[in-house]
Amino acid sequence: MPTKFTILQNDITEVPSDLLLLKHAKGFHGGDLVVANELLVAGICSEKEISPQPDDFVLVEANKVIAPARVLFIGTPHLRDFSYAQMHHFAARAIEIVAKEPIAIGLMTTTIHGVNYGLDAIESFQSLVHGFHAGLARHPEVQLGEIAFVEKRERTVRILKEALDKLRIASPA
Repeated sequence: MPTKFTILQNDITEVPSDLLLLKHAKGFHGGDLVVANELLVAGICSEKEISPQPDDFVLVEANKVIAPARVLFIGTPHLRDFSYAQMHHFAARAIEIVAKEPIAIGLMTTTIHGVNYGLDAIESFQSLVHGFHAGLARHPEVQLGEIAFVEKRERTVRILKEALDKLRIASPA
């Protein structure tokens, strides 16, 4: 069964999922910062433990501090260098990591990266979706039921839902 993509309006820390995917762009920003702070304040980990270098990753059990069961931080370049191509790579890399980790994932949540630092929400979203598709094509053994993009702002959610509908039209049935 193909992976379903959805858009949810909510706080990333409040959506129950098997895995929350976030970046570490040589620092924490936006949703990653909120989640990192929650984990740090709860004493689950240190900042150094959840600060992977580009392409490295850290998988952290959230221990009910936030709604997702675990958080996957993937290291990326500095925010200023985290381009659409880097987002594609980030999403494909996430699937590669999931293929190697012994965890069952029905629902993976993530954010739309780039919107708060000048990148276009639709292009960011499309880059991530195409990256996930590329990763799933390379790793057909990954059984991932749903990837939900979580966004707080109603306007951005509306725009992303329209973009998702257009992607479905363009996708083969």
